[in-house]
Amino acid sequence: MKLLKSLYHLPGNLKACAYGVKFGKRCILSLGIQWKRDSDSQIILGNDVLIISGSSILATGASRISIADKVHITNSEISALSGGSLVIEENVKFKKGCHFSIEGGTVEIKARALFNICFTLLSIERIEIGQDCLFAPYSSVVDLNHNIQDRGRRIQDQGCSSRPVKIGSDVWIGHGATVLSGVTIGDGAVIGAQALITKDVPKFEIWGGVPAKKIGIRGNAERVSPPAIE
Repeated sequence: MKLLKSLYHLPGNLKACAYGVKFGKRCILSLGIQWKRDSDSQIILGNDVLIISGSSILATGASRISIADKVHITNSEISALSGGSLVIEENVKFKKGCHFSIEGGTVEIKARALFNICFTLLSIERIEIGQDCLFAPYSSVVDLNHNIQDRGRRIQDQGCSSRPVKIGSDVWIGHGATVLSGVTIGDGAVIGAQALITKDVPKFEIWGGVPAKKIGIRGNAERVSPPAIE
């Protein structure tokens, strides 16, 4: 059975080779993955990586995507453009419908992060996500914002500004919450559903609302894992 499973996915692995993707041992790459890579860009996969059909992986304009061991990607879109860099450490999971767009920015995702369905990340500068973080469905993290100062010009003609985002380890971002540019979230913090994070959140605090504010603090100094997201 293991041999049959390996042979079933062999055409997908050969397709990845044709696009210059470098991958390690025991990877399972479905045939339906959309790959795009130019000669100046890199896509590197570690061992035991699983990418399910319907996903797209794109690197152009001297960009780099590095995916470590035992990362699972399900029907998601990942792109690095214009010198963008995405580094994903081991055992990170992407559920269906995630969208990552890095255009000239740098994104680092530490080990064992979980991105639930329809999570969105947009970066033109820098986003760092610590280990063991949980991102609920439809949450988002962005390091850019539209400029709106000139009332005489269309907003879409005024470009964007950006500031780095840093999210610590063991952070839980609730359903539909948005983390905006320039924000730092401390280790162990919890962000409530639909919250809009515009300010720094200290470690172990619980924030909620629009715009978000402190609504509590986790109960003790011992490590307590947030509830699992099904």
